[in-house]
Amino acid sequence: MATGSSNIPNIPDWVQEIPLKSYPEDRISHSLDFVVTGSVANGLEADPPNTKILPKELSHAIMTKSKKTRLLVVGGGLTSAQAVNVGVKMGFDQVTLVSRSYLKLRQFDVPLEWMGRFNTLLFAKFWTETNYNVRQQMLRTVRGGGSITPEAKAMLDRLEECEKLRTFLKTKVEKARWSNYGRLWNVELDNGEVLEVDQIWLCTGSILDIEKEKILEPILRKHPIKTISGLPVLTNDLQWNSSLDLFLMSGYSALTLGPVAQNIIGGRLGAERIASVLLNDSEDTVQKMQPIRPRLSTMADVVSNMSNYFSALVDVDV
Repeated sequence: MATGSSNIPNIPDWVQEIPLKSYPEDRISHSLDFVVTGSVANGLEADPPNTKILPKELSHAIMTKSKKTRLLVVGGGLTSAQAVNVGVKMGFDQVTLVSRSYLKLRQFDVPLEWMGRFNTLLFAKFWTETNYNVRQQMLRTVRGGGSITPEAKAMLDRLEECEKLRTFLKTKVEKARWSNYGRLWNVELDNGEVLEVDQIWLCTGSILDIEKEKILEPILRKHPIKTISGLPVLTNDLQWNSSLDLFLMSGYSALTLGPVAQNIIGGRLGAERIASVLLNDSEDTVQKMQPIRPRLSTMADVVSNMSNYFSALVDVDV
């Protein structure tokens, strides 16, 4: 099972403090809302962007230029940079980005040394650590929150030069209040600034907490598992436990695989471990297929990284 990391949005405290029903729900959205509603393919990634992801009233104002339209994007990761770009393309007159930290530049979600050919020492240090609390601290240190690519930073710089974007770094939102009279948000920042915006997009990431995953509630009730900061302590083979044939990949395998669990390297490492277990468990099945066993065996070994493609040629008749 690879549930991904888009199930539980991270909602800032200041949003939760806004009284319910005191504002139009469609005037503040989390970036994960676009994924859940299926709007990403036809909205955030469309060129030009699909304004149907906006409230009709605001979409009409943008199209007719009947009023100045302003968008606030909250976050400091790559999604926030993409949201800024989309807001400009949609036609917002002013886009403001507020990030509680400086923008960190990285090509990947982890430092390059974890992606390079000499990453074995880093993996060895992580995998030989037996204290899972220490492993969790290592995960936090390595990943270090959201980051953007140099290309995205260059795009933000161009928008600032064109005065289409305002950026507030090392700045937090303290309070937001909806004004029915002005049909806009009044947003107070901790630097004393008060922003008036029509729409708020939260690009504040998601939460990994296996105890909050609805799909796993029955499993958790029948098979409790130790967790560290929401992450389960799996077996080395990414199995829930030795008596339950449930394997986890992606973010929930991070305590076992390491900081790369959510990217393509983690996908490969996880697949290798799980495939090794499944191949061993299926020995009886493979023996029943003895007539074609040589070909299946070598290709399976290749897939599980226990052999190479040249060995697969051994059984080919010439």
